[in-house]
Amino acid sequence: MTETIYHRLQTDTETVKKQLASQELWGGPFRNYMGGSDIPKVKAYVNQLPLTNDRVTKRSGIEFTTKVETDSYHPVFAYWSGDREGVVTEDGYAKIKVTITLCTQELDKG
Repeated sequence: MTETIYHRLQTDTETVKKQLASQELWGGPFRNYMGGSDIPKVKAYVNQLPLTNDRVTKRSGIEFTTKVETDSYHPVFAYWSGDREGVVTEDGYAKIKVTITLCTQELDKG
């Protein structure tokens, strides 16, 4: 059985460096115009990074796999929350261990 590939789109450089060093992803509560939620969740997209408009180059971000089960099945989004096997909640963040398999984001600016 093949592991599912997930991705997150570009974020600030320091966050990506921390993700690469720790092989860990963090997620806070949802924040949106409807008030969001107070439950911290690691959030990602299912599948590989999408292609840019040239249809050859992948968008900027990371691809990863994890042995931690998602909260529930969704064909586009993946969420990990709650204190359970593989998910730790501390300091207002949910945290999971991952294996980052690809980073297309530039890490050094300037």
